[in-house]
Amino acid sequence: MADAVRESLSSILRVSYSHFAVGSLPFLDPVEAVDFIFARSWIVPFWPELPAISDRELMLARAERVLQNGWQGYEPGETGGLFAMKRKVAGRLPLLKSQCCGPLTLALFSEQLKGPFEQRFRSAAEASGRELDWQLEQLSPYAKGVICVLDEPGFVHWNALETRSKEAYLETVSALHTKLRSLGHYLGLHCCAELVSALPELSIDLLSFKLNASALQAILADDNRQRWSTALQNGMVLVPGAFSALSPPDMEEALQQGRARLTELGEGLAYQPANFLISAECGHACADRSWLERLYQRVS
Repeated sequence: MADAVRESLSSILRVSYSHFAVGSLPFLDPVEAVDFIFARSWIVPFWPELPAISDRELMLARAERVLQNGWQGYEPGETGGLFAMKRKVAGRLPLLKSQCCGPLTLALFSEQLKGPFEQRFRSAAEASGRELDWQLEQLSPYAKGVICVLDEPGFVHWNALETRSKEAYLETVSALHTKLRSLGHYLGLHCCAELVSALPELSIDLLSFKLNASALQAILADDNRQRWSTALQNGMVLVPGAFSALSPPDMEEALQQGRARLTELGEGLAYQPANFLISAECGHACADRSWLERLYQRVS
């Protein structure tokens, strides 16, 4: 087993990083976007999606191209940030983060997939697997470990799924997690929908989610608190998106409110806020740079 697996993801993150970005940035130049990330060594390094450049950079559109016969990998015109990052990295980093459309989201939202959900999900899971394999092939030479994050806004429909569909998803995620850990890498999931009961029991190393007032209340409810505490004790890294993805009218007020939610969450789960990575609720495709510079300042 690779060396990266012998050290828990949480221990690497706590030593080296304090901030986490979901994936997209508002830049029109891939080099400028990558420079923004690497000028801030406390951000978990990642390849930025840049939909302001082209609709081809959009997550779902890119995933639908993976569904096509003969797909052999991303092109620079649809992942400019990835290719710019590869040119930027010198040596091997402790970690790199990648992201792709999760199979649940692809199965639910792709117009290319037809038929019953089980059939669509099988095709989506195969496509997500190919996408992750290609990203790992491209990125693993540049990092000791890669965090592969499944972006799953499709969780908004989780409660409407049949039991067998939920079980198929959980089995798929578990198999991906086992595979990645055997290769020395990690599996994460980003959910910008309302939290669902399955999340703390997922076989993943990192969970990024939207920490609004309702999510905070749900996590700290008497019948849920222990499940989330157990997930933390078992090594799951929580990335509560306590801050707006878009530029707020009052940045200082927004930062204070987000920090207060992080503090309440940490105290409620008997963990200090330092155990959580600082993050926004979603990607920054439409944010102003001034907000990014304020949000992603080094923590003193």
